[in-house]
Amino acid sequence: MESVSTFEPSIDESRFVATTESEKTTLEMFRDPCCLQVVSPGDSKTRPVECIQCQQLFCLSCAYDLQKKKMTCPTCRQEFNPKNANIKLIGILESLPIRCRFQPSGCNFVSKLSEIKNHEANCKYVTDELRHKFEEMKVGIPNLFQESIYFKPIISRLKCNCGALSSFEVVYDLPKRDKRFSTNSINCNMCNKMQQVSIEGVLYCCACAFTACIACVKLVAQDIDRYSCDAKHLVSFVPNVSKVDPQYMQNVFVCNFCHYFDKTGRGCWHCKVCQWDACLDCYKNPYKCDKGHYLQRTSVLPKEYTGGCFVCNYCKDTFKNSAPGVLHCRTCFYDICDQCAIITRPSLHRKCDKGHLLSLEKNLRKFPGYSSGSYICNVCKRHLAVVDIGVLHCAPCQYDLCLECAGKK
Repeated sequence: MESVSTFEPSIDESRFVATTESEKTTLEMFRDPCCLQVVSPGDSKTRPVECIQCQQLFCLSCAYDLQKKKMTCPTCRQEFNPKNANIKLIGILESLPIRCRFQPSGCNFVSKLSEIKNHEANCKYVTDELRHKFEEMKVGIPNLFQESIYFKPIISRLKCNCGALSSFEVVYDLPKRDKRFSTNSINCNMCNKMQQVSIEGVLYCCACAFTACIACVKLVAQDIDRYSCDAKHLVSFVPNVSKVDPQYMQNVFVCNFCHYFDKTGRGCWHCKVCQWDACLDCYKNPYKCDKGHYLQRTSVLPKEYTGGCFVCNYCKDTFKNSAPGVLHCRTCFYDICDQCAIITRPSLHRKCDKGHLLSLEKNLRKFPGYSSGSYICNVCKRHLAVVDIGVLHCAPCQYDLCLECAGKK
């Protein structure tokens, strides 16, 4: 069923105290050419919108009707493509004096439009008859942008990657909500594109001023697991993570999925609070189970797994979970060991000087000449201990490659 927003789309203009010609002319600027009523800023749902071509103002009810019928703008006759009304322009309307809506029952209070609602919420002249009258005036408008479909699943399931406990919000007028924004435009933290806030609104975190445009919100809502870390923080794309996080001083990061090193300048998907990163290759070609669910790396296995061990669904061998964690599907209890994670991804294949495919080894002591369990990388020549995820090794050639040297090209 299509969800509906209920509100009063316009204001009875007789309530405005327009005594001068200037005030009367100003009021005419805010008349909707379709319903011929003065638009009402009200709140985020009742805000006026304007034609992107000619800047003519419309109430949201008429804007919805025009879009639904695929009509042109009645003023400029161009394709009707609405956007949020200019905030400074709305500020002019909100500064006009207006009478309390309960004047018929004896209230003579007059204040700015922006302040009148606070009075009306506690007006002592309100009667049940007047309250019922104004309830009947309200109209139902289907949610043109289906906020419940796109925003609600993100707000209910994910937190911001800054670590704030507060939930995300849907914001339409950023400068009113956050003084850090001087205009109603954003540099989306998901797609890194600068754009004007549309009438659909943006996803917003008040703690760190994170914003996501409606296009990215729709992508995330359809694929939440892909755009979140294991701790369910919404990750953002960072063109160069070393410039935003002092922990990345060497201009490299380790991908949370493949555990190969990558250059920060290539960009990555990043969670600040978890220091979780996904390289572009793993993001474009994610690991999935047989049912298409995304695998996340987790060090905490479900209680159904005994002894902290898992069975790889590719090679069928049993492994003990290591510190980096295993690539795991919570829904299907599907797991991939790190060896198979590399084998199944041609982009991760590395070879020795003789062309042999290197395999991931965690215990070099089983090979002759590796009694200490350490190795010398054949590229950087460093003497290294085997890390939790292992080392790339060629047994016939005794060739070893550390994961840093095996990093993305």
